[in-house]
Amino acid sequence: MNEHQTEPSSTDEEQAIFETATTAPRWLIPTLAVIATFAGVAALFAARQMRSAMPPVEEPIRLGAEVTEDPNALRGFQIRPERPAPDFTLTDQFGEPFSLSDARGKTVLLFFGFTQCPDICPTTLLTLGQGLTQLGPAAEEVRIVFVSVDPERDTPDKIGAYVKAFHEGAIGLRGELAEIEAIAEDYGVRFEKEWAEGADKDNDPYTMAHTATVFLIDPFGQLRAGFLSPTPDDVAHDVTLILEESAG
Repeated sequence: MNEHQTEPSSTDEEQAIFETATTAPRWLIPTLAVIATFAGVAALFAARQMRSAMPPVEEPIRLGAEVTEDPNALRGFQIRPERPAPDFTLTDQFGEPFSLSDARGKTVLLFFGFTQCPDICPTTLLTLGQGLTQLGPAAEEVRIVFVSVDPERDTPDKIGAYVKAFHEGAIGLRGELAEIEAIAEDYGVRFEKEWAEGADKDNDPYTMAHTATVFLIDPFGQLRAGFLSPTPDDVAHDVTLILEESAG
């Protein structure tokens, strides 16, 4: 995803100290330096006190170091910290409610995208479908779950036709924007509308920038790995390992 981050700007207080220091008489500069030092120490102490009083929060999902070429190890990135996949309920392409926990007992490949995506989404879903094709009959034990991040345009019918083009058994989901935002946050996924430079945001078409991670969830509902630009072989390899592990 194209994530846009900006560096924090100086506060008004910091700017005022800077301007005063650059225009003050020479004899006043040491005094200002002492004041600034004490102010900084006080602010640091206050910040530490606030952090110690804050309740602990769950560590966000992040991708760990890539696994080596060990044939018995997953090729995807480890999910850290290890945890159960956050459950959610949305509406599938048939207009029926679907919960992630409904797929318990199956291996799940979870991906967030949108049907008008020009490149990443179709490439990723094609890769997942090709990976499952390599599994043969074992593919029946796997579910591709696609969550639309563009509920404004993605209707159940559009989503259904879209995911079916890549794999017959794929599940396409949509919901209200607030629901999708909450689920995406649980998985560390970011998405936002983007317009061409100079576009009229009220009338011109938009695209969606979004995180392109594929989440691998085992039959017990545990988050096991994340893929970034996998190959069909990568998908088949890791899903096979998960299936063999759960069968044993």
